[in-house]
Amino acid sequence: MSVSSANLSGVSRSTLLARRSAAHRGLLLLVWLLVAGLAASLGVTVGYVRAAGVDDARTGLAAASPAGRGLLLVTRLADGAAAAAAQDARVAEAVDDRLGGTPYTVYRETRTEGVPVAGNGALLEDRWVVSTPALLADAGAERPGDVPSGEWVGVDPGIADTTEGTWPEDAAEGEPPQVAVHAAAAEAAGIEVGDTLRLGADDEDPGGTGTSVVVSGLWRLTDAGVSRWFGDPLTTTGGDGTVAGPILLAGSVLEDLDTTPFARWLVVPDADRVTPADLERSVTLADDLDAALADDDAVAIRGFQALGSLGDTARTTLTAIRAADAVALVALVLLALTGLVALVQVARLLATVRDGEVALLVSRGADPATVQAAATVEGAVLAVTASAVGAAAA
Repeated sequence: MSVSSANLSGVSRSTLLARRSAAHRGLLLLVWLLVAGLAASLGVTVGYVRAAGVDDARTGLAAASPAGRGLLLVTRLADGAAAAAAQDARVAEAVDDRLGGTPYTVYRETRTEGVPVAGNGALLEDRWVVSTPALLADAGAERPGDVPSGEWVGVDPGIADTTEGTWPEDAAEGEPPQVAVHAAAAEAAGIEVGDTLRLGADDEDPGGTGTSVVVSGLWRLTDAGVSRWFGDPLTTTGGDGTVAGPILLAGSVLEDLDTTPFARWLVVPDADRVTPADLERSVTLADDLDAALADDDAVAIRGFQALGSLGDTARTTLTAIRAADAVALVALVLLALTGLVALVQVARLLATVRDGEVALLVSRGADPATVQAAATVEGAVLAVTASAVGAAAA
């Protein structure tokens, strides 16, 4: 026999385990290799499925149209600085409650509806949208769109740049404020750098009414396809067929116009960093944020809208990911079953080889509990070490 036939009544568990393992090290090594290989294969497969899911989430979001990559919230700007700050805070809180843990950016903007604009003493043909410089705020800012009222800040050329003239600067006391006009809209209307415009002019006295401003520069987007523009033709091309613009004007001057502007928040998950879990949160955001904020009197001023198809994009992408996961699950189950069958066969072979040995050990005085415990420890050591090595290799 493989184990000494001497009386074994006093043999310790550790000694018995060592002797039995050494006697069948070939079969035990085969079991160890099978367990390690199975653990490594399952680890690689699971890791691949997770990585593929993350990649699919990012690819699906990035491939959507600009309007499919974000959610645009629109209402009227609350009256007064304190009320406007509270309005912004409520929106930010509602968004973060639903997207907490998801990498995202909120682009803030204040813009008017179409207002009449006069140039050279006559009304221009189109109505024009006037927006604050927050429209072009640096995307790297902690809160893009937070541009101090009444101030102009430097604009990253990677976002937009002037085609003629310069970006506006704070005007000297007594001088009209400076504005920047979308280059395409300016060309269509015949506006040039240095022209004086009157925002909100009355059609009965276009040369003597409205807020007087001076065009310091014409601007154009550097990349019209990025998410922050939401595919808005007004911003990307200078007009949408009903209004022209935008005319960029410092916030403190915009407040003086005889209109109640719109407050706009564009929520854009980061397509380079999202995961499937982030898409789940995006679906939640799109499904219930509209109703939640529309009922909030501190936010919804004369109506509230949530625009865009972010929810549809996230939902469609998640459906594709889940379908792929289902296919991968079948492969995982088949792999696990194949490995289990192989392990059972080897274990049965090992048990068959040891049947006579166990009977001899017990007949020679070995405690049956000791034999059983030795087998249990042996199996545990094999399983733990092989699984750990297999997982590490994966």
